Amino acid sequence: MEHAATRNRRETFILHDEHVEILEDLIYHVRKKANVKLNKSEIIRALIFSLQHKKIKFEGINSEEAFLEQISR
Repeated sequence: MEHAATRNRRETFILHDEHVEILEDLIYHVRKKANVKLNKSEIIRALIFSLQHKKIKFEGINSEEAFLEQISR
């Protein structure tokens, strides 16, 4: 997914413990089933990339919950 010309930028953000646990569970299951070790950054980048191609109606998004509802469709 990442290209040679891609520049990386370090960003800092806060996750709740439950979100970190979900990421760690994903890492565990991918490694167990596919024998591939992904890190949290790779999973987050893949999730963001998948949102690029999703039709999102931005009107009415006024909270994290509203955004989650919109991308869950």
